[in-house]
Amino acid sequence: MIVPAWGKLPRPSRDRRFVGKRFRARKVAGSLCLALVPLSCFSAAPMDPLMLPSARYPASSAQRPGPPVSVPPSRTGASSGAASPVLSAVPTESRLARDTSATPLSWGPLRVRPHFDYRLYYATQVYVQPGERQDTVRHSLSPGLLLETAHLSVDYTPTLNYYSKGRFDDGVDHSVALNANAGYGDWRFTIGHEYSKSSQVLIETARQTDTENHTTTLNATYLYSDRISFDFNLNQTIVEASNFNSFRQWSTMNWLNYVLSETTTLGAGLGGGFADVETGSDMTYERVQARLGWEPGLKLSVDLNGGIEIRQFVDGNSDRINPIMGASISYRIFDQTTLALEADRSVNTSLLQDQITENTSVSAGLSQRLFGRLNASLKVGYRTTDYQAASGSLVTDRTDETMNIGLTIGTAFLDRGFASIGYGHLENESSVDGFGFVSDQYTFQIGYRY
Repeated sequence: MIVPAWGKLPRPSRDRRFVGKRFRARKVAGSLCLALVPLSCFSAAPMDPLMLPSARYPASSAQRPGPPVSVPPSRTGASSGAASPVLSAVPTESRLARDTSATPLSWGPLRVRPHFDYRLYYATQVYVQPGERQDTVRHSLSPGLLLETAHLSVDYTPTLNYYSKGRFDDGVDHSVALNANAGYGDWRFTIGHEYSKSSQVLIETARQTDTENHTTTLNATYLYSDRISFDFNLNQTIVEASNFNSFRQWSTMNWLNYVLSETTTLGAGLGGGFADVETGSDMTYERVQARLGWEPGLKLSVDLNGGIEIRQFVDGNSDRINPIMGASISYRIFDQTTLALEADRSVNTSLLQDQITENTSVSAGLSQRLFGRLNASLKVGYRTTDYQAASGSLVTDRTDETMNIGLTIGTAFLDRGFASIGYGHLENESSVDGFGFVSDQYTFQIGYRY
């Protein structure tokens, strides 16, 4: 998937070749990689709830469309600089680590990796429209194909969704991800584009919402010396939302990194962007941030960033200055037990007309291997979303507080297969009538990856 420029700081290394180049795209809060707790390559990660906060990102090859309802992730190029924790009531799809040496379908440098999974969701009190909710059952079938070489990968996954209960529309979602990388001397370049077309129930709109998303990211890293490196990033995000506010956004975030010691890296960044909104005020914004990466050993990893964003509204609303931050802490308590803590504060463009959202979220996750065969993942999260007017012609008074807890247990079979079951509880309290709900969600998933 595309890794935005908030990316984790390059870790110190005795080998100069890796200073400023060693990125770990750990997904924040939405998933907890159990590489530290291996089970035949399988990990049970928290799953997006049937109701999502807000549709913003194309689903990548590693993250298929979630269940019928969810809470909003931060938008590409519009977050604090740290990936926003996605409040997931139900744990997201399980992942299989790829063992390139064991790929049976390969011709020369090309590796072909078919993948397939089936998901069954049952959820109570899912939005049909503001003030109206129904129980629902959804079946999702996702066959897909990944083609990859050393420098290029393409993944396409259609998802066939069928609702056997509830007044929701059946349909086919599409997800395409293209990524390429290259190096020249002390430079490292990556480019990626993701496209998704989906129809999911969103907390933001309180109904099933059709969206199309294009996200393009260009990253460059330059290794200046053993201690100093530079990161440069450009993003373009296009969101087309049926019956809601579409927008286009361009942004950049650029970093100077300094390796302070074997365990510590510091960074300072400047960035900004422009949002072209279909209905309402266009926006510009600037960001100043600092970040810290600390990894004293194999057990503990800490990534922190923070700063301010100054946002201007073209149509005359007063400028808004907001603190922004992100934090990700991972600690391996025992060989088979991992604890993850996440926090984020960001400002995003809303699907609702002439509005932005100010989001603050915290979450904690615990992963445990059981009996040598099972992986369990427990996650708890809390998020506040404050809807703010983007122009002086609109007055808004909506604040959502969302709480979730999710548990998933899964196992691997036949080397490349996996199966999991999950339970999630999701609550949203809103200051506006019709947007609050309490939902219980149950999932079953089975899949196979080459």
